[in-house]
Amino acid sequence: MQTKSKEKINIVTLGCAKNIVDSEVLLTQLKGNNKDAYHQSEDISPDVVIVNTCGLIDNAKQQSVDTILSYAKEKESGNIKKLYVTGCLSERYKQSLEEDIPEVDGFYGTRDLPDLLKNFQAQYRNELIGERVITTDSHYAFLKISEGCDRPCSFCAIPLMRGKHKSKPIQELVKEASILAKDGVKELILIAQDLTYYGLDLYKKRELSSLLRELVKVEGIEWIRLHYAFPNGFPLDVLDVIKNEKNIYFLEKKFTFKNFVESQKFVNEVGRISEEEGHHPEILFGWGYAKINISTHAIEGLSENDFILASKIDKI
Repeated sequence: MQTKSKEKINIVTLGCAKNIVDSEVLLTQLKGNNKDAYHQSEDISPDVVIVNTCGLIDNAKQQSVDTILSYAKEKESGNIKKLYVTGCLSERYKQSLEEDIPEVDGFYGTRDLPDLLKNFQAQYRNELIGERVITTDSHYAFLKISEGCDRPCSFCAIPLMRGKHKSKPIQELVKEASILAKDGVKELILIAQDLTYYGLDLYKKRELSSLLRELVKVEGIEWIRLHYAFPNGFPLDVLDVIKNEKNIYFLEKKFTFKNFVESQKFVNEVGRISEEEGHHPEILFGWGYAKINISTHAIEGLSENDFILASKIDKI
């Protein structure tokens, strides 16, 4: 009697680090349900593809649509059997996507993971909360400390796609960090739509400093980076933690643009401001993006000057 082989599932991730975490959670849930799941593997011929999309800026939306259409053609050619779409683009434009790309077997939003799993006869397993199969290099992992955003910025659709700001409890994040550390992670990169908002919903005050004080206690974690920290309203008590703890010493933010020329103009302006301030960040840029990393090397940490520079860069 011939044994039926498991269907191979390949997850394709587009967009930001928060999407990477979402894909890692999806991968963990599928594997926890004994499914043969992979992340962006080029070594398999998948039966099913799940595209985790971005829907924030025009370039990212176009990339997501192009990727979906590419796999839709693969399905029409018989190279894959099923195609599912999840993430921000699907959350924001589900109805129109269903009408325009009928080849897709199902569109799911950013909060529809249990429904997506049902397509694979899989259940959302609460006991796996905090566990994650990481897809980054083994020495670091992203730690998403909150979801959504309460800021009513007219140019941004994040609240539409991700909902209102919702912090994860400190004890849950410490548990997740501990599991990651046991798996060999040395560096945590804290991410959210805005790190500085952390705790306002759960604890009625900004509690990023309290979270950091607990995370630095996790055995095995040697470095902690802070991403997506909005300068206005930054909780200054975080500086006290950074001053006293040697493993927190970065402010980092990625900016996105429509093309290379705009990226270069932004970097030139950052250079001008940095010269005026006498304080120079590390800069990495390319087509459509620029990444700024700010710290004070002399103290191996962050100083007030770092936040002044970050605030001025954020206003460009």
